[in-house]
Amino acid sequence: MQAAAAPASSAVAGLKRIGDVPAFTSHIDGFLVQDHDVLNAVLLREIAARLKAEKGEMVSNRKGWHSQRDLFDRTEPGFVQLAGHIRSALVGAARRYVPSFDIEGQETYLEGWINVNWKGGYNSPHGHSGAHLSGVYYVSVPKAADGGQGAIEFLNPAGAITREGDFGKAMVAASVSIAPQPGQILIFPSYLRHWVAPNEAERERVSIAFNMKVHDSAIEPAPAGDS
Repeated sequence: MQAAAAPASSAVAGLKRIGDVPAFTSHIDGFLVQDHDVLNAVLLREIAARLKAEKGEMVSNRKGWHSQRDLFDRTEPGFVQLAGHIRSALVGAARRYVPSFDIEGQETYLEGWINVNWKGGYNSPHGHSGAHLSGVYYVSVPKAADGGQGAIEFLNPAGAITREGDFGKAMVAASVSIAPQPGQILIFPSYLRHWVAPNEAERERVSIAFNMKVHDSAIEPAPAGDS
């Protein structure tokens, strides 16, 4: 995940820049689980057992398998450990908006599910309506023969914007793509529509997606302009 390049120079003759205000910025937070190789090996065994026992659901997945949305209710060791990491990451992401956010003291609804994409499988463009923050954890990200890893692409929510010419394209990107890696957690606002490119590798791509909805309470948002 790469940050946008800073302007070569912000100096303007005869003027002093006194600051700017980020307007309607959508943040995608990234985290990496330590010792994820060990955790992922456990998760793959637990997921294999579920694949044999469960039919799965059809949502945004194409040529793939989608589990029930019960990650945070599972009792298998790998799922329990991952759920803890996701809760911690959600706290880190949520405090960008509400600095005092506490997932234990705040009433929240959490759900999570497994996505398995076999060769040719992908997830069509979709959002996560009804949630506040959503995310994904990558268990297995095999590389295709051309080196591709099946990027996740986020689409600009300002869908009606007209990007006139090269300058307009420099101002506003139509989308942002992230090449995932095993052990990575991405968390993003649930309104961001996204899709996952087809898996061109011989082995399956395995990820675990999740949502968090925060119920209304007396919480203090970050001051305007903070990020």
